Amino acid sequence: PVAGATPGGPVPGLTKTAFDPSLQLRYELAESLDLRAAAYKAFRAPGLNNLYRSFGSSSITIANPLLGPETLVGKELGLDWRSASAGAGVTLFDARVRDVVATYAITAATPIPDAVKNICGDTYTGTPNAACPGTVSFYTNGQDQRSRGVEVDAHWTPGAGLTLAGYATLTHATYTRSATGDPTGVQLSLVPKGVAGVNLAWQASERWTTSFDLRYNSPMTLSSLTLSPALRQGGYTVASAATRWRVDEHLEVALGVGNLGGKRYTDGSASNPQGVSLAAPRTARVSFDVAF
Repeated sequence: PVAGATPGGPVPGLTKTAFDPSLQLRYELAESLDLRAAAYKAFRAPGLNNLYRSFGSSSITIANPLLGPETLVGKELGLDWRSASAGAGVTLFDARVRDVVATYAITAATPIPDAVKNICGDTYTGTPNAACPGTVSFYTNGQDQRSRGVEVDAHWTPGAGLTLAGYATLTHATYTRSATGDPTGVQLSLVPKGVAGVNLAWQASERWTTSFDLRYNSPMTLSSLTLSPALRQGGYTVASAATRWRVDEHLEVALGVGNLGGKRYTDGSASNPQGVSLAAPRTARVSFDVAF
């Protein structure tokens, strides 16, 4: 270790108390039409890795034992319609998260927290040295997020054992405050603006049911918003199907195929094209449910 570096030492105990109420109201406008509203609060505590576990070699991520919890306040307003064979609903939502836990890169232009000096040395200035030879990242609560949008869902049962359901969501999710260098007002990574899907289910008989699903995700950013150019993925559609046969009161057999078209896509983050981890390819699954 370099001169002045310390192993960290004990961390004082810390207690946080949260009151997370929720309120839901529903008003019947007509026999088949309801108006609903909701408001709620929640929190997410930082993980042990965020608080206490620093890791890395050439690139180091340093824990911050002074992190506080993230807090969320959400509001929803919705309208539901229903009939004997169909139904539909629309929901407006707005959620704000304060003190989001994220990392930022330590540079010569940023303050050097004590937790970073404990590992990189008292003389560390944001440039590589013997203890921290590469990039150094540090956890902070210095950002807020806002997610707002609209969700629509509907279902229809025309008869003959058929049920058709669908949904669509439009989400605008951004940082409203950021201490990490990420831009505010820009759609967050791994949050597609649009998601839509349909499901067709058919109960051919008392024993046999079949379903087909189609899901669409709009284009989204995979990398950090500060990466230039940002790593993005185009929109994609994934189909799946399943069928289930009840042989008798003791045995059911099911067959499911996911990603029918073998679509190549990812739902995880990446910092370069070589680091993209693809989601599951076309996958078939057979299961047997036995009741004794």
